[in-house]
Amino acid sequence: MGNLVWAELKKNRRNLWLAVLPLAMALAVADSRYVATARDGVTYDWPLVVSNTIFLAATYLLPACLTLQLTQSMQAERDNRTLPCLLVLPMSFRRLLAGKLLAEGIWLAAASVLEWLIALAVFPCTGIPGLSPAGAATALAAMLSANLWTYLALLPLLALAAQWPGSGTAALVAFFWGALGGLLSNRSLFLHLNPLSAGTALWRWEAGRGLFFDSSRLGLSLSGLAVAVALGVLAVAAARDRASVRHRGKRRRHGRP
Repeated sequence: MGNLVWAELKKNRRNLWLAVLPLAMALAVADSRYVATARDGVTYDWPLVVSNTIFLAATYLLPACLTLQLTQSMQAERDNRTLPCLLVLPMSFRRLLAGKLLAEGIWLAAASVLEWLIALAVFPCTGIPGLSPAGAATALAAMLSANLWTYLALLPLLALAAQWPGSGTAALVAFFWGALGGLLSNRSLFLHLNPLSAGTALWRWEAGRGLFFDSSRLGLSLSGLAVAVALGVLAVAAARDRASVRHRGKRRRHGRP
């Protein structure tokens, strides 16, 4: 599996879709900085702008971007005629999908570090106060954990979407699922009930500012994530290339072997 994941990481270097995650992270930072220009009486310091960045990335941007990147990667195998060749080798579709999912998780972790570096470069240099070594370390941990939490919560949809050709419908479902969490999660129970948004509630900033946190509901959030991961593992275990299955079915209906 290690060789497969490494091969996927090297292969993705030539894939333009690889730029989707870094661009999404940069957009989250830029949008958070834009919001901080509002004259609404709120003091936008480091904890608050970082929490806004994490919330935007984890709920609005990452679900659709992760889905697009995985489905496009699998579709490229079909379009390049490499998928049938790979499945002839001692490799199952499930193993290939698992390798792609692991590679995407590693790339997401790297993109999260890039998100942190962009925040370090943009926020203090544009007048956002409150940065400290402890705050910078907390921000890195929060970005990594929240983004990877979103990735794990999205596993069932990712595993299902990769089995069919195309990516538009799955990306729309992922976007609206995440957006629903963002729209309904303002200090409410739904923040913890929706697995995609629950990861943003893991960290408490000083004086209660920034990310929302309720330790009494942490068990609820972890339970939802555990269910999502379990469904994702089951979906990977039962995965197969549905495009080839559908193609064989059409050929049989037309009387061709």
